[in-house]
Formats: sequence, structure tokens, C-alpha cells
Amino acid sequence: MRRHVLGAGLGLVLCLGSGHADELDNPFFAMDTGTPNGFSAAKISMLADVGYTGVDFSALSFFGRSVDQLPEVLAAVDERRLTLYAVYLDVFIDGGVCPPDVERTIELLRGREEAVVWAALRSSRHEPGSPAGEESAVATVRSVADRAAAAGLRVALYPHTAFYAERVSDNVRLAEAVNRENVGVTWNLCHWLKVEGGRDFEKTAALAMPHLMRLTISGADTPEGDLGWDRLIQPLDAGSYDVYGFVKRLRDLGYRGPVGLQGYGIGGDHRGVLTRSLAAWRAFGRRLAAE
Repeated sequence: MRRHVLGAGLGLVLCLGSGHADELDNPFFAMDTGTPNGFSAAKISMLADVGYTGVDFSALSFFGRSVDQLPEVLAAVDERRLTLYAVYLDVFIDGGVCPPDVERTIELLRGREEAVVWAALRSSRHEPGSPAGEESAVATVRSVADRAAAAGLRVALYPHTAFYAERVSDNVRLAEAVNRENVGVTWNLCHWLKVEGGRDFEKTAALAMPHLMRLTISGADTPEGDLGWDRLIQPLDAGSYDVYGFVKRLRDLGYRGPVGLQGYGIGGDHRGVLTRSLAAWRAFGRRLAAE
């Protein structure tokens, strides 16, 4: 299976082409979970105005969004010359085939190689990590992957608390079993802290790095028991957890792929939170350069 680490070498290279000499070279985008529910072109414009170079789209009714809105999203992204780095979808594994909304998403994204299909695997029959669901999970992801490959796209499995594949290791195991070159995994800091307590970084990194396509971060508190989302998802300049150290360790291992800012549940001034978090990301770059 092809390795998906984006970028070679272990050097800590800074971005030379973004206009900000102090930025990390990992593309940094804002997840749309950090904007108000629903979709509007004004939200895309806000992200561009703040200084983000990209966004994802969560095609979920939970957020007041659907695949039906994707053409409008693509038009707004193109209008502001941003990059769409992913489309998030809940993918139910019980049927063993590619769900219709995923098929439509793939067709709408055809040829947009930066936009991975962000697949959070769910089941109405199987508990998280249950071996009984693995056969249908593998069949489902293969079906998604084959359609995505025909459209020039990749699939990044998305660990999500309480879903069928909630651990980073669950998703790595499934990606390896699927054995498709265009299938990899995501490492979501908040879900890793929630489900795994931030333990065994080295072991998790060793499993994930050959397949890592996307990384998501937010400010967070160091896990002490079962923390709520309000403590695991904060602006990037808040919380007691060493997010800079987390990112740096993955960069030391060679990760140069996109990094998404998770903003689910952070209320108040959305623009202010996005501005603060981008400033914190740039501060990571200055700190890295100084070290």
C-alpha cells in the first residue's frame, strides 16, 4: 500500500510562498464547524477575509447543510480563490456499498484532487470497533474508494467519538484492510483526546504516519477524566494542552499535509475566534523558526 505522508524529509521547513515567512508550510484551513449553522457565500468570504486559504464542507443536516448545497459551495470557494480541502460525510457501513449521497459528492468533486472525501464510518448495528462489522466496513470503503479513484479523488477515514471507527488505530486497520492506494486516515486531536486520552502518541503515530492525509487541531485542555467538548475544542490560543508540541512532533515525523482548525461548539464571535486561531497558528511558525 502506498505511503501517504505528504512531503519528504525530517527538516522543519517554513513556508516560502504564502506571503507569510513565519507560517508553517502545512496548509492551514478552517473547518466549517467553526462557523454558524447553514451555508452561505458570506461565510466563505469571511474566511478569506480573515486570511484562511481553504475550508472544508460538512454535508450534514445536523449543521443545516447537505450535498445539495455543494455546487454553491464550490462556486463560492472558487470565487474567493480558496481551496476546498475536504467534504465531510457520515458513511454508514451496514449496506456494504457506497451510499448515494457519497456517490453524488464524488461526482461533484470530480477532478478536485485537494478535496478528499472525509468519511466518518458509522453503523446502526455494530458497536465502535466491533470485529463483527469489519467485513461490511471494508466492503463499504472499497466501494467508496473505487468510485473516488475514478474521479481522481482520495478518501480519508475520519475517527469520530462513538462512531464505528472512533480510534485512529481503528481507521488505520480498516485502511490497510481496504488496500486501496487512494485511502488514508485523519488524526483528529479532539477525538483522540476524548476517546484515547492523548495516550500512546508514539504508538499511534507509528501506525498513522504511513497513511496520514489530514490532521485537525484546536485549543484543548489536557485530558483529566472525561472532558466535555467545551474543554476539548477551544480557540487555538486557549487551553492547557500543548497543541504546538503535538503538531511539532508530527512534523518531526514528516507530516506536511493540510491541517484543519476544528471549531465545533465554540460560540460567541466566530470571526474573532477564527482570527485568534490563525494568529496562534502563525505564532507556531515563529516559535518553530526560533527553535
